[in-house]
Amino acid sequence: MSTNVQVFKLQHKSMKDYITFMVFPGSGADLEGNLNPEMDEVLIEPESRKDLPLGPKGEWEECDLCEADRHSARTVYTLLTHCCGYSLVK
Repeated sequence: MSTNVQVFKLQHKSMKDYITFMVFPGSGADLEGNLNPEMDEVLIEPESRKDLPLGPKGEWEECDLCEADRHSARTVYTLLTHCCGYSLVK
């Protein structure tokens, strides 16, 4: 497993609210034990808000530090950036 962590930080356009995505490359494996980047562990940490669109149908659920895989986190990221007013902080 790699020790590199990729960090992506989103900021809401009208509020001082941030959501941090921490991706752990090389941490995901399929059922046979082969590395699978889509299954890499992702931690999602909201700062002000305590709910995120984590449910299977986009329902908002409360969490302080949410665990996901890269595939699931991509869906959350897309909802936040396209529908909820967040953008990537450079």
